[in-house]
Amino acid sequence: MDEANERFDEAMEIVRKAWTTEGRFSHHGKRWHYDNILVEPEPLQRPHPPLWLAAGSPDSIKRAAREGYNLLLDQLAQTDQIIQRIALFRPSATSRPRLRRQHGRDRASLADDP
Repeated sequence: MDEANERFDEAMEIVRKAWTTEGRFSHHGKRWHYDNILVEPEPLQRPHPPLWLAAGSPDSIKRAAREGYNLLLDQLAQTDQIIQRIALFRPSATSRPRLRRQHGRDRASLADDP
């Protein structure tokens, strides 16, 4: 558990690199090392497909918003908990224009009105 976030972050760095690098790529991190990797087929979505982060605690929800992930909530929470979690996520997710563009998220997808 002590290494979970660090391992996750490096793994996501590799996934993003795999999806955004033209042709072959290499990765030499703390935990994983890859040389001359080619990922096929290339994703159609640019810069890459949407990324989702399962989150339930306030810290993980804020992290999802801060790092440009879509929010994946559990299906067992009470309605009032879901409302609180979305309310915590939405302001941070919509206030970072560069991240919205970088991760393919637009303000309309998080708007209050359908």
